[in-house]
Amino acid sequence: MRLLTEGLDRLVRRPSAFERLWAVAERRRVFIASVTEPVDSNSPIGIALLRILVALAGMESATTGIRISAQRRSEAEAGNPPATKAYGHPADWTAIVPDEAAVIRESVNRALDGERLEQIARDLRARGIPRPREKRGPVHH
Repeated sequence: MRLLTEGLDRLVRRPSAFERLWAVAERRRVFIASVTEPVDSNSPIGIALLRILVALAGMESATTGIRISAQRRSEAEAGNPPATKAYGHPADWTAIVPDEAAVIRESVNRALDGERLEQIARDLRARGIPRPREKRGPVHH
């Protein structure tokens, strides 16, 4: 059997994750091939190349994370609000959205009282309160 992947970086980005995948693939006699990279696991060279590509994908992911963190730090030091909207604040971060802040306070208090996060989330969904990244209308308590 063959496991085709569009790109190795979409499949795994850490060598440890690849090794776990490879152990299962070997046990089940599955070989890994990519439609975007000229490698497959049918040979020792192919496996070595897969391992190198996984390491490079991990390095690229880490480098991207460092670059994004530096950009966000620079923006904050310049006094600019974050590019993404935070639940409880308008997009420009200049105020507090009262309805959203109330949902945050309620959720925190419930969690501190020992209620499970899954139950709190289920209750908020049942009440029609959107997730933080969903389009919002008025909040109903």
